[in-house]
Parts: sequence; structure tokens; C-alpha cells
Amino acid sequence: GVGKVDKAGTSKVLKTGDTVWVSPINGCWSEKVAVSGSAVHKIAPEHAELATFASSLVTANQLLKGIQKGDAVVQSGGSGLISLAVSALAKQKGITVYTTSTSGDRLAASSQRHKGFGSEVFEASPAGKRKLQSALGKSNVRLFLNGGGKYFNDFSKLVADNGTVITYGAQSGRSLTFAPGPMIYKNLTLSTFYLPTALSALTYEERQALLDSTLKAFAESKFTYPTQVAKGLDAFADVWDSTFVKGGSKGVLKF
Repeated sequence: GVGKVDKAGTSKVLKTGDTVWVSPINGCWSEKVAVSGSAVHKIAPEHAELATFASSLVTANQLLKGIQKGDAVVQSGGSGLISLAVSALAKQKGITVYTTSTSGDRLAASSQRHKGFGSEVFEASPAGKRKLQSALGKSNVRLFLNGGGKYFNDFSKLVADNGTVITYGAQSGRSLTFAPGPMIYKNLTLSTFYLPTALSALTYEERQALLDSTLKAFAESKFTYPTQVAKGLDAFADVWDSTFVKGGSKGVLKF
């Protein structure tokens, strides 16, 4: 969440009135919250709106860790915020990203958004996988980011030898089903990513530096994503029904 400091307590780096980002799982759905100073990071006021996406933006940053200029990445969950953030950051780094998305309205909308960051979007289906494979040509796919969808087995097979497959997000409660053969003979690394765990492994100073560099990079790319603002809890239900059921936008609760 994003807000302003009312009382800084014993913090030596924060003061009353500072614009701050509060790291995940600290419960920000309230007019005022009391959290440990170690979970609160100062941000530039002009980044306040962008920082409402900070958890997703930092996740995208960390998902691309170790991927180099010239590498190729395949990702699912194309209508989501994190996948768009991956495309935006990859463009800055010279990484080619191929994205998959659910068919219908989500596919059309995500195609338009990702196009602005140079990522082509394919339908999440066996036919879409064949088209994506053709588009890859001789590209060396180093990473598959599994952000959701039921075609994990199809798209994970596109990863080159010694590549990596990372699963993140709630996955809508689905289990992963895949043939182990390609994973074994390609020597693929299967991993997961959960932002609170990743942040807990960093010092306060490392988290601050990561947040600062991430917000700076996305501000420079003029990153945007559709949002629906609920101005208080009374408007909460309608906005969340739309963002979670229809998808393709992010709900923001504003007090």
C-alpha cells in the first residue's frame, strides 16, 4: 500500500509527512495502519500512483534476474499486471518476451498493451503454442514464467536446455500437470517466486535500493495499467467483482 507517515515512531529514516510504500502482507485496507518501520519505505511523491503497483513491479524485476540481453522469455498470464511489467522491463534490457493470454476480450486487450513494449501475444492453447514456436525460430528461450493458465505443460516445453521455469501467483487454485520427461532430459530448473519471502531475505537498505531502482525504471518507461478505484469500502464490492471476475484491470482501494 501507499500512504503518508502520521507518526514515525522510533524510525531513523522516516518522518511525519513522508510518502511511503508499505511492503506486502501488512494489512493496508484501512484509513490508518500501524506497522513495523522495517516494512515501510520512503518513495518520491511523484511515484505515489505508480507505487500502488510496486509489489507487481518489484516481482517483475526479480523474475527477470539473471536474464541477459539477447535472451528470450516466454510467459503466460498475459492479461495480468505482472506480465505487462515483465514486457516493459524486458524491453529496456534488450530481452525478447513472448506472451500468452486467454482467448476472447482478454487476448485482444493484452495484445494491445504488450504491443507497446514489443511483446507479441499468442492465444493460450495448443494452437497458440504452435504459432509461438514458429515465431521463436532459433531464439534461445532461457526462461518460462508461469503466471497462470492450464497449458503449463505445452509452453514449458519451449524452454531450452538448462533453462528455468518459474511459477508465481495464486494460480487460481489449480495444480500443475506436466510430463516430467522434457524437464529431466533438458535439465530444467523448476522454481517458485513469492515476493514477501524474497523481500525478507534482503536488508532494509537492499529493499529500499530495489524499490527505488524499480520505480525509476518503470517511471522512465511511462508504464501504465488499467485501474479501477474504490473510494472507500462502500464501493469495494463492485470494483473487486469487476477486476477479479472480468480481469484485465487492477483494483485500488483509496481512503
